[in-house]
Amino acid sequence: MEVVGECLGMSVASVVGYDRYLADAGLRTKGGRGKSAVQVTARDAAHLLVAILGGGQVKDAVATVQRYAQTVPHSETSSKRGFKPLRFDELASLPDSHSFIDALEAIITAATNGSLRAAAQSQQKGRAEPAAKAPLIELAALTPGTVGNVRVSDGHGKSAEIRYALLNPFSSNSKASRKEMTAWQSRIKVRTQSDLEQFRKVSERTVWAIGRALAAS
Repeated sequence: MEVVGECLGMSVASVVGYDRYLADAGLRTKGGRGKSAVQVTARDAAHLLVAILGGGQVKDAVATVQRYAQTVPHSETSSKRGFKPLRFDELASLPDSHSFIDALEAIITAATNGSLRAAAQSQQKGRAEPAAKAPLIELAALTPGTVGNVRVSDGHGKSAEIRYALLNPFSSNSKASRKEMTAWQSRIKVRTQSDLEQFRKVSERTVWAIGRALAAS
């Protein structure tokens, strides 16, 4: 929480507020003290990051995570092959129907176990490649609303950008019933009097910092 607060320019108290709501809802690993103290996971970190990026207020943390957990890649506005061209196994192995939170978890996992940096420094068929640049990462979420965006460059000239949204029965090939359409409209409805929308985003700086913190715990 201290790392996230430092990276995002937030007070630790504010981050703790998000964490408390997530913990109470079972969206953060719990544990005791001392040797049984909780070991924060990449999934926990992904939930916290999504709650902050996609939630307008602390009290919306749980609802925000629950909405973004239902998102899927939007094929019309995403890279055709998804993350498969990239050298990051955690991303390339994600199923086609993964969520925005699944993608964040995979990226944080790769930063934690070192595979993110190793992929950028890899050699192909035993032959050294030109010096690779550090992976570039951009994670963004809409608030209020439910639209996520992940953009990743592997440092070897290959990149992917995936847009995440809730399943839309109006654009689906399957013929959705009126009941399904009504249910979908209810899910995406955001009760707010504000006409302000924001895309909040973070870069690889935050990803690396979270990865280092998890690896050291």
